[in-house]
Amino acid sequence: MTLKPEVRLFLSADIVGSSVYKAEMIAGDVTRAIEWSESISGFFRDFPALFQRHADARALGSGCDPMNSVWKLLGDEILFVFDVTDFAQTTLLCAAFFDALVEYDQDLARGPLRLKGLGWLAQFPFPNVEVRAGARSGQRADYIGPDMDIGFRLADSTRAGRFLISIELAEQIADQPPTGNLVIHHVGWSGLRGINGGKPYPVFWARDPVRSPSAFNPWDTHTCELTRHFLAAPPIAADAILDLGKRFRAAVRPWRPARPYLDIAHAPAEHREAIALLDARSAGAEAGP
Repeated sequence: MTLKPEVRLFLSADIVGSSVYKAEMIAGDVTRAIEWSESISGFFRDFPALFQRHADARALGSGCDPMNSVWKLLGDEILFVFDVTDFAQTTLLCAAFFDALVEYDQDLARGPLRLKGLGWLAQFPFPNVEVRAGARSGQRADYIGPDMDIGFRLADSTRAGRFLISIELAEQIADQPPTGNLVIHHVGWSGLRGINGGKPYPVFWARDPVRSPSAFNPWDTHTCELTRHFLAAPPIAADAILDLGKRFRAAVRPWRPARPYLDIAHAPAEHREAIALLDARSAGAEAGP
């Protein structure tokens, strides 16, 4: 078997304020505690269905089915994973996710909870790996590697009502025709522990050019530098995103050597070398002693 380059899109929808709300409700009265329980249960049931409706509205086709693409649940967070076969389709999938995020967040904002989103790309089989523990048939995979570390670290740089996207995802969106609802802002830089040799990472938030941004907390513009940049600075142009990506990648080598690719011909030399070595080892393991 010859290993081929693969890219996966990871999308996260995470409830903001649930821990505080939960503690207050449970410490208060049983009726309100049950209300919290029902709202959280409803999120895990309703958000994938809402995402599915927006994906269907964009006629994305097979392989882009959010209801069948839930990877895992982590606390108050839903994580989706999709195999990328076409970056244009991936951009439209992000647009559908953003529509669902904004709609669901506006509903939550009537109460004490909010929703935030996150999206990133990961390259396989190098530098990230897919792993499965045990031998149970149909067991869901897990994913480990530097792109996964970046994705989870970026969660601290998004906010209620916002959709944060990684530099690689921002570049792919910038390369595609406009989706109609994704305008990208470069809102600053964030230090991600253990990432890129300690160098800051660019933070991008998406915005709908027609809808007003979801409401902020009254203190956000005073306590959050990312929010201040989001409100004060204009969106970043597509060519500026691509230029920033090139300069950023050059500045943090060898940690970020390439944009995601679906063809081995577009892989950097170190990736081709690593994939060839993995391929040889896989072939040797299949051949046996």
